[in-house]
Amino acid sequence: MIVLLAASETVLSISVENNTEPEVVKGPEFTQLPQISDEDMLFLYKWMLEEYRLMKPKNAEEKERIDTAKALLKELIRTK
Repeated sequence: MIVLLAASETVLSISVENNTEPEVVKGPEFTQLPQISDEDMLFLYKWMLEEYRLMKPKNAEEKERIDTAKALLKELIRTK
């Protein structure tokens, strides 16, 4: 099972005066989202792979990025 966590944004406040360190203001803590079943994850991976297959790359760099993502998705589907 894969557990997804949702996080709120962390805000940095930088003081230009006095060259002090940035002050980190934390948002709410992580909240756990409902777990996704293995069948749903497999369906999602297959859907993502199909969407990547429909993409038309504009240049060689984008084609390589898409091919890498497709290879990763194929590997994930095979291991399930």
